[in-house]
Amino acid sequence: MRYQTPCIECAKRQGLRIYRLVLDGRESSSFDRTEEALRADLDALISQADPALSPAELSLIAIRAGQRHAGSDDPFREIKKHNNQLALRLYPELKERIAGHPEPLRLACQLAVCGNIIDLGIHEDFDIHATIEKVLREGFARDDFDSFLELAETIHREKTGPKLLYICDNAGEIVFDRIFIEELIRDYPRLDITVVVRQVPVLNDATMEDARESGLTAVVPVIDNGNAELGTVLRTASDELRDAYAEADVIISKGQANYETLPHDDERVFFILKAKCEVIAASLGVKLWDAVLLCGKKDGNEP
Repeated sequence: MRYQTPCIECAKRQGLRIYRLVLDGRESSSFDRTEEALRADLDALISQADPALSPAELSLIAIRAGQRHAGSDDPFREIKKHNNQLALRLYPELKERIAGHPEPLRLACQLAVCGNIIDLGIHEDFDIHATIEKVLREGFARDDFDSFLELAETIHREKTGPKLLYICDNAGEIVFDRIFIEELIRDYPRLDITVVVRQVPVLNDATMEDARESGLTAVVPVIDNGNAELGTVLRTASDELRDAYAEADVIISKGQANYETLPHDDERVFFILKAKCEVIAASLGVKLWDAVLLCGKKDGNEP
């Protein structure tokens, strides 16, 4: 999908927030002058941006500018570690909750979208417990879980070596992904699952380090996307990821950036996310903060 006018200010805010995060506590005239230079840089860079870019690709321009001006290529590293530990502390409780549920896989899928609230790129504050209760109470505003289940059961029954590609989003959230993946393995033991993370840090997106910290690398094979993009931009991804994407029988895509960058017309793809901005909510036809599980073939928006 292409970025829209509100995405411009959102991207600039992300660039500025990264700069302020790194230089927090160093307020000075020098800090102010440098922030002015960053603002000017952001204005110039974004005014020259290709209108065909996705919101995620536009945001990346601002993110990299903020990192350059702040002199840090991974400003969220310690926060990501904290979020991984926060989610791991919830792991036993969530596993117990799933074990006592009449539809464990459906509940695990709903919990996976709850983890998507851990997104420091868009909103700094989040209440994971409130999100869990809200999603479990209200379910998905757009709910293609049954279509996902039908496809998973069909390929598991009929194909030799059925493949599922699971594209992660954020640190912390990756623990919720692990829970969902463990339930998928329990229900579909022949399913060959590969997980995708970012190659290099972008905001609080999950990298291989986060996959290891979450325990996910001990559960399934994990690969990186082979580039420094926000989201999953297939044209610049590694051959390994493009091959895995082409060979997959079903694909799970987590989060907004992946929704913004992946094609919307592929019936193998199931987008799982919370609509955390008005542009995405409008694109999905839901309200702000609604949870969504959407099959790509049911999204008529421009890819």
